[in-house]
Amino acid sequence: LSKKTMVTASDGSQVTLFESLRQALKQIVEDPRLIGPGSKVAFVTFGTAITEKSAWPSRLDTPADREKLSQNIASATGLQADKHGDTFMAGGLDKAYAKAIDFGAHCEPCATTLIVMLTDGWDEPPAGSTLRVRDVAAKLVSKERELKSRLGVNTWQVKVVGLQRLPDRKAGTTTASELAGILGGDFFDVTKQGNGTIA
Repeated sequence: LSKKTMVTASDGSQVTLFESLRQALKQIVEDPRLIGPGSKVAFVTFGTAITEKSAWPSRLDTPADREKLSQNIASATGLQADKHGDTFMAGGLDKAYAKAIDFGAHCEPCATTLIVMLTDGWDEPPAGSTLRVRDVAAKLVSKERELKSRLGVNTWQVKVVGLQRLPDRKAGTTTASELAGILGGDFFDVTKQGNGTIA
């Protein structure tokens, strides 16, 4: 994430985009109305490298779990992705899909799955990678359709958030906006929101 772009935080102050993101995520995990007790959560950062924050709490059963997760998000380095890498959206989404499948195997059938991708770029697979974001998206859409057919309701939701002004189309790659369209989800451009706030 670029730390050069200044945006408006929830308290009205001007902060870096990265800090605004951190504040928004803290607000979400600290509010039990948004993520209830018993919910399962996973954080995956992606640059060129894909990193699951596997040491972070994955359940919010207790106030202590919630506080620990909030502290991890507040850490100066804990939330950072591979700073010198590309934006390997395919790798990040593939890991999120795998976590969703794993969580779903141990949940009630109609539990809601929400995948939120925050990105400041477009899909940039590292050299030699055969994983493409459109292929991962197709796998996810297929799973959504299977669950909707079986349960009668759509239990999966996907949101893609652009953390800076991103192109709708870019030759030779898949943009964040296009990915949201493929997934049947929403694309939010932070720069077009009120005062550029993430929250």
